[in-house]
Amino acid sequence: MQILYSYYKSEGSTLESANKELAHSIQKSYEQYLLFLQIPQEVTHYARGIIEKRRQKRLPSPEDLNPNTRFIDNQFVAQLNTSKMFEKLLADTSVSWAQNEDIITKLYKMIVESEVYKEYMEAEENSYEADKAVWVRIFKLLIYRSEDLGEWLEDMSIYWNDDADLVIGMVQKTIKAFDQLNGENQGVMPLFKDEEDEEFGPKLLNRTIMGEEDFRLRIEKKTEHWEADRIAFIDKLLMQMALAEVVNFSSIPVKVSINEYLDIAKSYSTTKSSVFINGVLDSIIKDLKKEKAFVKAGRGLME
Repeated sequence: MQILYSYYKSEGSTLESANKELAHSIQKSYEQYLLFLQIPQEVTHYARGIIEKRRQKRLPSPEDLNPNTRFIDNQFVAQLNTSKMFEKLLADTSVSWAQNEDIITKLYKMIVESEVYKEYMEAEENSYEADKAVWVRIFKLLIYRSEDLGEWLEDMSIYWNDDADLVIGMVQKTIKAFDQLNGENQGVMPLFKDEEDEEFGPKLLNRTIMGEEDFRLRIEKKTEHWEADRIAFIDKLLMQMALAEVVNFSSIPVKVSINEYLDIAKSYSTTKSSVFINGVLDSIIKDLKKEKAFVKAGRGLME
């Protein structure tokens, strides 16, 4: 959506440049996923350094010499450190916290001062599953809700702030999927799950632009009683994208497509946009069905 918005609003934009920008933005989002998945490693490494410094104090206390090492001995983090796939992806992309070590310091302090950390360190259960669960909670309750997160991401990459929710969800899903029996062969999410997944973004982008004239005429016909300047450009764009998806992706149910764009409208457009978009699309799709302008492969996908 953002790339299409830029395509229509920027002078000199071409289909080729839009596709290049899409590929670049997808790659940056994946790099953000890899970077976030590094957080358990980096925070644990930092925590281990703190413990070692306390042990080496001139007059260490009994607590300094015999600390609770449960956090730094986390079995999930230990397995993540040995993952061959993760290690290769980090090497291939050169993703690193090296230039942002201050953020790791802040994350460590936020974590150790939290109830999540306290409960974990004091819990009787000491298992691999508990070690996974604490990091799922850290991402869900601490990192996701961090007021500083947006500022950090803006400083690191212009692409990352809008993707933070998605990426944190991906990281949580990855942690939950870890299996101790896989050892160093435990994988992480690939950039694309299959060929169809890889083709989806470019196909949607190109079909939205190529079908612009037909989709816009249909939208104008259904909104002829509305003043043109009263319809937000982003609403027109979302309807154009939704129609491109409905017509060109036979395996995606109509309802799924529509609901996706209504959700986007709630985040990026006006408060009444989702109702307006839903009404217009419902009417257009009824026309398209009568014209047999698209086919869905599977029972119930037309609904």
